Amino acid sequence: MGRNRETNNEAGTSGRVIDRLWRFFSSVRLALILMLVLTGLSLIGALLIQAPGDVLVDKEAYAFWLESAAEPKYGAWTPLFSLLRLFDMFHSPWFLGAGALLIISILVCSLNRWQSLRLTLSGGPVKLGETFYTGGDTHGELITGASSSPEAVDRVLVKRGYRVRTEQHDDKVYIAADKNRIFRLATYVSHLSIVLFIIGFLIGSYFGFRDTDFIVAEGATQDVGHNTDLSLSLESFVDEYYDDGMPRDYRSQVTLLENGQPVRSEIVRVNHPLIYQGVRFYQSFFGPAVTVQVKAAGKVLLNETISMTQVVGGQVRRNAAFFELPEVAMTAQLIGPAINAPDTILSEGELAVQVSHAGQAIDMNRAVRGVPQQIGGLEFTYLDDAQYSGFQVSRDPGNILIWIASSLFVIGVGLVLYFPYKQVWVLVQPRGKNNRILVRSVSPRSFNVASEHRSLLSDIQEQLEPKSR
Repeated sequence: MGRNRETNNEAGTSGRVIDRLWRFFSSVRLALILMLVLTGLSLIGALLIQAPGDVLVDKEAYAFWLESAAEPKYGAWTPLFSLLRLFDMFHSPWFLGAGALLIISILVCSLNRWQSLRLTLSGGPVKLGETFYTGGDTHGELITGASSSPEAVDRVLVKRGYRVRTEQHDDKVYIAADKNRIFRLATYVSHLSIVLFIIGFLIGSYFGFRDTDFIVAEGATQDVGHNTDLSLSLESFVDEYYDDGMPRDYRSQVTLLENGQPVRSEIVRVNHPLIYQGVRFYQSFFGPAVTVQVKAAGKVLLNETISMTQVVGGQVRRNAAFFELPEVAMTAQLIGPAINAPDTILSEGELAVQVSHAGQAIDMNRAVRGVPQQIGGLEFTYLDDAQYSGFQVSRDPGNILIWIASSLFVIGVGLVLYFPYKQVWVLVQPRGKNNRILVRSVSPRSFNVASEHRSLLSDIQEQLEPKSR
């Protein structure tokens, strides 16, 4: 007896917990809050710089990234942001948890609505209290002497596309009619679209990537990373301008390599991306580059094209670039002529070169194109001018779900709006030698229900008392 009571208590406790959880997740307010949270987290992920995927898997690389990339921007906030996973927002438990909870909330809300939708599909009761027929804003009354009043009303409703159900009680006839009831299920199409959209967004954020600053210099090859085994080689870059100096076109002749083997050669320009196995390369920006050679004691340390991606200076701005020389534990900075004013220091075909060791500048001198120059114990040769091309590179494996979700959402909303659920209730009761017909119309999402109701009464009147022709 005691064991049975204990079992019943446990079952009752479990039932109450499940009931509370169900009511919690079925709250529309919760769904709205989760949507706002997910939106806020997405904004944080968009506004804060995100650590590259290759860096996140290497503790030392991540520590260096925090020191070199994050701390200059966020200062003392950097450790806290890192602890909260804000530099890896789209893989963080906050982002994934909010998305999962929102999916559960939408599913529970959808299941909660099934009871009312099932009642709608079945049609509900036909006979209702007499006061119901005279309630609401769209009700009307007709008095007729026609003995076939119910049949006339039935014909009008069927002609208008309504499903009609009739019951007779004593001397009264009750009619319930509805239209477009099946389109009420379109709500579930919209709910499904939201669930698919969230899943697609989570998949794209977690398994995909977006690099908005992928730079390749002419003649150079750059690894894409992100476990793609892809690299991009820039064969040439061309930019064309209008007479007023505005860019008319710029395009990159590229070769895409997979595991070091060429797989695609194309021209990439604005709005004409290169797409390969879900990875997209969009032409985004471009800038100057220089080809330099660096030697130490006759040994070539560097011979490549360097992208001048930085801008230094105040009122007089100059393109610049940094690069490492690990063999001699040095860094070098290249600085070009002024780009926004006449230059009194550097002429066309000249670069300023600064060599540093352990963060301290040890020498700086001018390099003339084609002429070797000793700077900081190294031989620098400014070989030629070139350009670099900047791309946006992305992969979004959830993109197909986003498209499906968008299509389903449009279809669901369209079905609900253009095929609104309509209901009509009619009570035919005798009044002396005549019949009294009470008609009430309801259409929750129809803005012209009043005019439709008047038209329906007019058709019933015409059916009952045809005008002479």
